[in-house]
Amino acid sequence: MADNKQWFKVWTSMLTDPNLSSLHNQTVGCWLRLCALTAQHGTDGKLTIPQHQLLVTLHISTAPQNEIDQILNELKTLNISMDEEVQKGCVTLVTLQIVNWAKYQAYSESFERVRKFRKLEKERYTCNVEKKRREEKRREEKRKEENKKRKESKREGSQRFLPPTLEEIKAYCLERKNQVNPEKWLSHYQTKGWMVGNTKMVDWRAGVRTWEEPKRIWED
Repeated sequence: MADNKQWFKVWTSMLTDPNLSSLHNQTVGCWLRLCALTAQHGTDGKLTIPQHQLLVTLHISTAPQNEIDQILNELKTLNISMDEEVQKGCVTLVTLQIVNWAKYQAYSESFERVRKFRKLEKERYTCNVEKKRREEKRREEKRKEENKKRKESKREGSQRFLPPTLEEIKAYCLERKNQVNPEKWLSHYQTKGWMVGNTKMVDWRAGVRTWEEPKRIWED
């Protein structure tokens, strides 16, 4: 959709702009007409128009071809791109793009407010991204720590000694076909708090096997 503006801004800097001061007055006039045409029928500095209509609007349709080429080439030095495309019926369309159109044609105060707003939004977005990244990093570290504690707890649980019952001891002694007295063995280690010397018992079956030695049948 076209901008349909009834005006366009000409900055006073054009009086000292070296790109403009080096051009012929006719080219400057064409540039002003082109800007007005873009403001009215273009969109954000972009305009597509039949080539003949463009030349008529710039008042150069009857000029010699070499003069037309010179003016169009000079306009291109003002950051105006021109692309031609031949359509059906041999109508040549010209697509113009004036660089930095929004920057120079917006209301100064409005443009500044938008610029500051966008800058603030960008900073806020960057801040939120960094905050989110830090939160994700903390959550990931927390998950790793919890997994580590869970594994350690599981490992400790698997290594935690569970005192056997008298029935378990009897069944194991029967399986081993030894002469260890289950009641005496159980009573002995219950009294010691399931300590083997200064170390907590880890494997009660190994403890039973140590009593299978002839000298340990009736004494510890």
